[in-house]
This record gives sequence, structure tokens and C-alpha cells, in this order.
Amino acid sequence: MGTKNNPGAYDCYANLEPDEPYFVLKATDPMAPSLVRSWAMMRQQQVEQGVKPAEDLAKVAEARQCAAQMEIWRADKLTLAMRQPVPPRDKSSAPEEAPAAPPPTPAPNP
Repeated sequence: MGTKNNPGAYDCYANLEPDEPYFVLKATDPMAPSLVRSWAMMRQQQVEQGVKPAEDLAKVAEARQCAAQMEIWRADKLTLAMRQPVPPRDKSSAPEEAPAAPPPTPAPNP
């Protein structure tokens, strides 16, 4: 499985044509693991139908591993973020609150 610091066996960036469009899914995107799994399922079906070569099953396995690692990474980051103390709010940059309304004036007694 590839990362920014350690591209995987199926990293496409080096093989892109200079003007070839591409799309990146990051683990920070909550939809990424599901989308990667969907791609893996469709590619496996293509292999089973003979549309894609059997060698692509290794790429399918790596995609599924990547989806699992994305979920683990997100869970670790969210757990870490929940443990971080919330910094105090800087009141100097907060908008001023409207002054409280004065108490109602009692009605005169007749």
C-alpha cells in the first residue's frame, strides 16, 4: 500500500501522461474507503468477466488493504483529536454581545 512518503507498487503518479487527468482520494475524506472498495469490487468483476487481466487481482487486494488502512488512520486521528484540549476562546476577537435588555418597568397602581 502506498503513502505520500512511500509510493506503492501501483502508484500511478509516475506513469501519468503530462496532460492526463487524475483524481486522488485521501484518508481524510470519510467517503474514501467506500469508494476504494467499490472500485476494487468493480475491477474484480472485470477480471472475472475477462475484461481485465488476472494480474489486476493484486491491485484489487492492495486497494482493499488501502481502504482498511484509511479507516484505521482516520480512527487514530479522530481519537487523537478528541484527546486534545480545546484551546481557550480568544475573547478579544469575538464579536461583542448585545447589551441585556433593561428589566420591564412595573405598571403604576391605580
